Amino acid sequence: MDGSAGQQRVQPLFFYRFEIPEIACAEQVRVAEILDTLDAAIEKSEALIAKLKQVRAGILHDLLTCGVDESGEIRDPHQHPKQFDNSALGIIPKEWQVLPIGSACLSAIDGPFGSNLKSSHYIEGNGIRVVRLQNIGIGDFLDDDKSFISHEHAKNLHRHKVVAGDLLVASLGDENHPIARACVYPEGLGDAINKADCFRVRMNPSMAINEFTGMLLNCPATRKGFFGLAQGVTRDRINLGNLKSLLLALPPVSEQKLIVKYYGALNMDLEHQISAQSKLKTLKQGLTADLLTGRVRVPPDLELP
Repeated sequence: MDGSAGQQRVQPLFFYRFEIPEIACAEQVRVAEILDTLDAAIEKSEALIAKLKQVRAGILHDLLTCGVDESGEIRDPHQHPKQFDNSALGIIPKEWQVLPIGSACLSAIDGPFGSNLKSSHYIEGNGIRVVRLQNIGIGDFLDDDKSFISHEHAKNLHRHKVVAGDLLVASLGDENHPIARACVYPEGLGDAINKADCFRVRMNPSMAINEFTGMLLNCPATRKGFFGLAQGVTRDRINLGNLKSLLLALPPVSEQKLIVKYYGALNMDLEHQISAQSKLKTLKQGLTADLLTGRVRVPPDLELP
């Protein structure tokens, strides 16, 4: 007897032992219709999320190159060319100025190097947060990976202190995590220390706000300026000096705040759709188990949307 013949005889035994709930055919049809309806809603949600991401990317480019006028509308260089001028970074609104990051920030500092902060300094439980590369997302602080050092050791590293609202910039990158990706350190996490290869930047509030600068650093158009500045052999790297030399097109601070608010509204719409999709997937997962086992019965007069 060969192996394949033995397998053919074993397989039916499994199905004889496999118990299937006895559900009337009409109810089976209704169960399938319910699950199909949820699948269709999830697919529709996925399409909407993809569209919102495309729209957001396009609007972000327009916001960071054309800005918004006093009425909150994005400027149009084709309809109002006199509102724009040539610059080292291309055509920008006349009120904007082109400056290197270093000229528009109060301070920019790398994390402590060498033996000043090592993995052996990390502690379990309460302590001072350490901001690492894996915490810096593209516009979002990624809070899943947590590391702490003692309060005593943090006092020795006070120069590298990070507080809520500070801009965090990654010096290392790869194909999935670009160099100089940036995010703002959020409220509610307490003060922190930035690790090596994580820059802590504080912009001069009279010239630029941290949120707007982070948007610029995360914009693909701005990233073109890194091509001649990036270093490294196995991974892309930018040092603090090169980061500070990067040119930015900066609107007046009042307009920067309007742009941040405009983009924040787009993000809220996207987050709402992502949350709704997550609830649909959770609902389907729970209903699938309940309906297919008979734990929840489908009323015969149930009407689907």
